[in-house]
Amino acid sequence: MSNLENEQSRTLLEFSRVRKLYGPTIANDDLSFAVRQGSIHAIIGENGAGKTTAMKILFGLEKPTSGQILFNGKPRPWTDARGALYCGIGMVHQHFMLSGRHTALDNVILGQENLGGAKRKTGERRWQVLGLSSIDRQAARNKLESLAQSVGFKIPWEKLVEEIPVGVQQQLEIMKLLYAGVDTMIFDEPTAVLSPLEKEKFLELLLGLRAEGKTIVVITHKLQEVKKIADVVTVFRRGKSIATRNNSELTIQDMADLMVGRAVSLGELPRANKMYGESLLSLSNFSASVLGGHRLLRDIEFSISSGQIVGIAGVEGSGQKDIWDYICGPRDYVTNKKIVSGDFKIFGKSGLNYTRGDVRKQPVAIIPADRLKDAVLASQNLLENDLLGHDHDFFTAKSPFGRWIDRAAALRQLEPVLKDFDVRPPVRGQSLRECRVEISRNLLLAGSFQGSLV
Repeated sequence: MSNLENEQSRTLLEFSRVRKLYGPTIANDDLSFAVRQGSIHAIIGENGAGKTTAMKILFGLEKPTSGQILFNGKPRPWTDARGALYCGIGMVHQHFMLSGRHTALDNVILGQENLGGAKRKTGERRWQVLGLSSIDRQAARNKLESLAQSVGFKIPWEKLVEEIPVGVQQQLEIMKLLYAGVDTMIFDEPTAVLSPLEKEKFLELLLGLRAEGKTIVVITHKLQEVKKIADVVTVFRRGKSIATRNNSELTIQDMADLMVGRAVSLGELPRANKMYGESLLSLSNFSASVLGGHRLLRDIEFSISSGQIVGIAGVEGSGQKDIWDYICGPRDYVTNKKIVSGDFKIFGKSGLNYTRGDVRKQPVAIIPADRLKDAVLASQNLLENDLLGHDHDFFTAKSPFGRWIDRAAALRQLEPVLKDFDVRPPVRGQSLRECRVEISRNLLLAGSFQGSLV
């Protein structure tokens, strides 16, 4: 047996009957499975199955209600994320934990100023007087550039994070783990924001890290990727770990059936040959540039008709975000130091002077890529989030302090939609933050389909 096979036969982490409750909501229930050292372990399951919560418990961001996690056969010695890092375990979240207004370099150093590796000293601090010290950024950068070269990354260290593409932001998150010297890496939906080329490079990177002896845990819905890289697969369903098997024992069909608890069809959807209806939204000869001359978009032209699905494809930074921002509010887009030309129509009328508020008054639903940042209020509950933008539909009596909202009527309208769209958990009293933000995507869909959707 090779050294790699020896390593992969040893259990590194083990969930033992782990349960997690958020009030009356069961997020995880009797989780029991093991992760072998030096392996790539995939965690799969539907939205709301409890995958992210389980990994947050493992990383120390959440505390289990009952049960325990074993590390090298003993109860884990950490209770928070810093302790997990010290023990060589790091996590890259689906929604990156980066500060957009700081440089790529400072994002990596943050929290590791005098560590430079969770388990070793590296002397990045140059001097310390009365508790104040100077950080040797050049030493940190030299180390990071060496690490980046070893994995094939090219990161603009002095650029602000908000100015670099999302694929590079993910690389930056990985650099944080490499800089911390972790041996076990947890990835939550790592390819969700990547282009096809970036995705292939990332999967190759994971295989390379495994070859170096790293242990990788990946949460994903993409079963073809699981078949390509995973050694072991654990299937979650409604908070439970229902199966853990070697990847070689499962087909993609097997995994899909286990995830939903019944046989599912993976065939292509039938294509209907039909005539489309009237144009609902269109851009004609549309161009945009930044005040000062930098061209963002050139001669864009497309139309969306009723009954039609239109896809816009392109690598990151090709202009899709600017098209999105403009359609969501032309006047606000122009106010933001942008110059545009061309025509924009929505439901047969010129929308050139529409603000975001004007667009929201149309029978249009907008579901952004970053739903946590741009679409939901995590501090509010399901009902309050659903009321956003159409609270006026439920106005009742008027008072000196404003309008009263008939929340009972709003709730009666919301409940069947939550059921139709399988929003989990269907808790209304807790904030999204308390009952896990995985529900936000289905909540947005549910809210969208209460009216017309484009």
